[in-house]
Amino acid sequence: MILRCTRKLLAVIGSPAADPAPARDPEDWYANLLWFDCHKCLLLTHSATLFTIFEADVTASRLRATHQRHAASAPGHQP
Repeated sequence: MILRCTRKLLAVIGSPAADPAPARDPEDWYANLLWFDCHKCLLLTHSATLFTIFEADVTASRLRATHQRHAASAPGHQP
């Protein structure tokens, strides 16, 4: 499974885009950061089923912490 983030979300979490991007897979998730009523919100969508998760009022620091925690546990990660 790969989480494909928009450039806007990558800028907030401080992560560069993968180059080249991994091949698409039906198990991928797409993540977008949007603003609603002056609050940052996270929109996640599963590629194959289009199942969508909306999380309101996220903070940049919480997004960065979550990203770092998951990146550290990813296969092939070197500290």
